[in-house]
Amino acid sequence: MATDLTRIGEKARKEPGLVFTSLYHHIYDVDNLRACYETLDANKATGVDGVTKEEYGRNLEENLRDLSGRLRRMGYRPGPKRRSYIPKSGSEKGRPLGISNLEDKIVEEATKRTLEPIYEITSPIFDSVVIHLDRQFYGGGRFTIEARNNSVDNVYIQSATLNGAPLSRPWFYHREFAAGGRLVLELGPQPNEEWGSRPEDAPPSMSSEDGEGECCGGVD
Repeated sequence: MATDLTRIGEKARKEPGLVFTSLYHHIYDVDNLRACYETLDANKATGVDGVTKEEYGRNLEENLRDLSGRLRRMGYRPGPKRRSYIPKSGSEKGRPLGISNLEDKIVEEATKRTLEPIYEITSPIFDSVVIHLDRQFYGGGRFTIEARNNSVDNVYIQSATLNGAPLSRPWFYHREFAAGGRLVLELGPQPNEEWGSRPEDAPPSMSSEDGEGECCGGVD
């Protein structure tokens, strides 16, 4: 497995004149923005505008389309941060925190997801492996990869599950790895052309709005 952003980094180093053009559309993609909204904790403090997740969600689709449009035409402007303080040892004032407006939190999460490293899945040569994660940096403890029906002839992935849930894409996020869990791959003697073949299953930096599949533009 290799991180998808590694390829981009290597390409940038080899060809410094390249202009990367096909990542930004993932940030303003309405489906991505909706998924980011869903991950937000409704109990978190609100920003300067005081808008809660519940309030924003009352007209969610309209709000997301409007946000997507502003992002797309470069008309989006983040709001000011609300300053808050949490206790800090040795300080009466405390540690300052900047709290974003809810809409800004959505954009921040969408940006993080787009730039986050991913791991691509290929047929393993082992039956099972356990990766022990340093809890100082990863909270999950360990990540297990299991290959079922593994043999010399069974070299094609038929299906996959991540923590018991079906995984249709042939990759997963670094945050999913860092959280720990179990990746199970079912192998077989013939390719399953339906698994991981949908356009929406492509890694973020290998897909584009126009379906061109390029991660880079031309040289100015």
